Amino acid sequence: MRFAFLFALFFLLTLSAGCGGRSAVYREPPHHPEFVEGAKFSENPAKFKGKEVQFVARVVDIDGAAMQTEMHEGGPRLLVEGKGVSAAEPRPSRGDYVRLYGKVEEDDRAGYVAVIDSYKVTVPRWSELMRTSRSLRSDDGHVEVQILSAVAARNSLEVKEGNISLMPESAATRLSDIAFIGMTLKIRGEIDDDGEGDFDYLERSGQRMRSGFTLDLDGDGTATFKTEVLSVPMEYKEALKAVGASGDGSVALPEGKTYRLRYR
Repeated sequence: MRFAFLFALFFLLTLSAGCGGRSAVYREPPHHPEFVEGAKFSENPAKFKGKEVQFVARVVDIDGAAMQTEMHEGGPRLLVEGKGVSAAEPRPSRGDYVRLYGKVEEDDRAGYVAVIDSYKVTVPRWSELMRTSRSLRSDDGHVEVQILSAVAARNSLEVKEGNISLMPESAATRLSDIAFIGMTLKIRGEIDDDGEGDFDYLERSGQRMRSGFTLDLDGDGTATFKTEVLSVPMEYKEALKAVGASGDGSVALPEGKTYRLRYR
């Protein structure tokens, strides 16, 4: 009888302790940040005071759980605080582009247009590319990609304008050896935050050609370029012959052709 009583008492105490433990578990409320273009935020930060936002900024300095950022190089500065900074993985470095998630606590503090209490900070894989000259070239000099104009979207980098310069492998000379760089086309596309890019080749008019390519950032200063079949526009056929290109003059790149490009 006494044993049964002690066992029941032990069971009740254990159950009570377990319930107390469960009730102490903190569950962070769901977040619903509003995506804001950096330019629009810096124009009127007071409009977003008290709201949860998500946008991209450039790191100026970082110290523990506080980070100074700017909307663009030399632009308005923000102070970013909170657990998002201290828990960021990978750890941001000066010059990185970071995606910020947090609440606008203040719309003004000396030297800053806003103060953000962050709950999450990420470094998109395309940040490394945007810190360079924003161009990539294959070691053999046959392919070069340049990003001329880009803006951060909700979960990607949207490339508004870019160029790709190509010299078919059958040509006698490489891009780096000649003033005329073979064939240059306009491109447009986007690179998601995980580094997977999808692009279209464009006509001179800006219309999409029936072809495109992928550009996957490998995270080590290189990217993998893989193309769909690309036909040579009429205006380039004679020029390519002049630099010694041979073979099928109607195809600049065959289906599935892959290159490893390096950031410049």
